Amino acid sequence: MKKLFSAIFIIFITMAMCFNTVCVKATESSDIDRSKYEDYSGEIDLITGLPKEVAETEDVSTSDVVTLSRGVTYDGATGMYGYEISGGTFTCSAFDGMITTDAVKIAIESENDTSNIEIYRDGKKYDAIPEVIEDTGSYSVVTWNESSETQLLTFQIVGGVTGSINKYVMPDGFNVSKVYLDGKEIKSNRGMVDMTEEGRYEVDYRCVLSRVTYSLLIEVDHTPPVVSFDGIDSKNKADGPVTVNGLAEGDSIVIVDGKGNNDLKLTLKKQIINPGHYHVIVTDRAGNSIEKEFTINVYFNLKAWVFLLILVLVLLGISTALLVSRKKLRVR
Repeated sequence: MKKLFSAIFIIFITMAMCFNTVCVKATESSDIDRSKYEDYSGEIDLITGLPKEVAETEDVSTSDVVTLSRGVTYDGATGMYGYEISGGTFTCSAFDGMITTDAVKIAIESENDTSNIEIYRDGKKYDAIPEVIEDTGSYSVVTWNESSETQLLTFQIVGGVTGSINKYVMPDGFNVSKVYLDGKEIKSNRGMVDMTEEGRYEVDYRCVLSRVTYSLLIEVDHTPPVVSFDGIDSKNKADGPVTVNGLAEGDSIVIVDGKGNNDLKLTLKKQIINPGHYHVIVTDRAGNSIEKEFTINVYFNLKAWVFLLILVLVLLGISTALLVSRKKLRVR
């Protein structure tokens, strides 16, 4: 029995030494100074080989290419993620499921100068593959081969102020490190950040395998613009100009009339004055919007009264001229 326990103990010690060696070799290319941890004898991180409490707080960057999952890699030298596609590689600075305020870089390496790649923004396909994507929106990258079509990845670009997200679900293989709301650290689970509360968020998170840390800094605003449409009755009818009050800096307004024209503008008094049917959309800088539909009935405004007065004067002038002409003819 003693021999059996001795054998088990020796096997256990040997496996522990081998495992520790593997952990060190797996991270020996890191630029972290490990000399200050030589005398450490506590629990180590399984991936980095560093003390566990250090690995959870200290960045561990590497210039090596790290395999994250089947067909997906991360290149520390370029900061790009590589996705295998038919006949080549698609590289992107965003990982699948990532939300960012930064521009996203894209590159394609193909054996025959062609690629089975299509990119969609909010469901609309790009005519050509861009090298840099800056516009806010939800993006999907699709690839295909002879037998099937696959969604390669999705990502979202948001502005510094946004109302388009209520939560940030971490991409696969990423964990939340810390979350701050209006400068104060708040509790959050490692896999998701709840953003239903308005305020300024700073979300620090990292990839478990590459040990690369990211930070998302955004202001969340879910409140629609507070504007009023003066001059409209309870039946959405108006017998005169409609005034749009409450427009704030950064708000945009789209006015569409009954004929589908959408290039209409407000007057200097923030009014819509011409009779007709209108559909108005007001959007704030966070992307929140309100809509209003109404009809302006035919009415007489100042211009109409002036035109009518001129018309009456013209008709009176013509009538007077005709009467004078007739009197002259009678005299002769």
